[in-house]
Amino acid sequence: EKNAPPVDSAELDRQLEAFTGFLRAKGQTLGRFLEETRQTEAELRESWAILMRLDGYVRKTATEAELKAYHAENRDHFDGVEVNASHILIRVGSKATPVERAAAKEKLEALKKDIVAGKLEFAAAARKHSQCPSALDGGALGFLPRKNGPMDESFSKAAFALKPGETSPVVESEMGLHLIRVTERKPGKPSEYAKCVDEVREAYADDRRPILVAKFRMESKIEIAK
Repeated sequence: EKNAPPVDSAELDRQLEAFTGFLRAKGQTLGRFLEETRQTEAELRESWAILMRLDGYVRKTATEAELKAYHAENRDHFDGVEVNASHILIRVGSKATPVERAAAKEKLEALKKDIVAGKLEFAAAARKHSQCPSALDGGALGFLPRKNGPMDESFSKAAFALKPGETSPVVESEMGLHLIRVTERKPGKPSEYAKCVDEVREAYADDRRPILVAKFRMESKIEIAK
């Protein structure tokens, strides 16, 4: 509220109307959605307003140079590049001890050593050791986009750093620990910054949002009412 442009209430009305239509197309009502998510319409509108204020803040503060640099750093995303990836997953929960985490990492590193040496096929290792449903398909996940795909950022970043035929070091994600192998890279279509600037700004805002929230939280005085 202090740093971002004011939110247009008419835009919130349009958002709510569009969302209601989306729910209707799926055979659901807004009232039922609010009941299931345990929130009121006012709370839903306020959550949208917060996101709009954050986006407005980014639009107001992001420079042309920053947006161009972001486009250059994320060309795989804006060009629509995809990689055909497989993985071996060992699930490690948030409550896992350091010893359990180290054991999982050591197991994956040993598997990679045998895979790279040609003693073990990646797909066979996935079928035997992976704790993901994809194990039945030899760990195959299919073609993945750079962003907004089924895997989180740490996984996607590691996968796109690989050349076809390479196996990653051990990668940690929200799901656990992975070995990733990429078998194919689909090049997509080269993008021009001037023609996708709105998409660049939106993606930049999405990436900046959690950073801004943390920044504002550190700078703010927060009181918790009991």
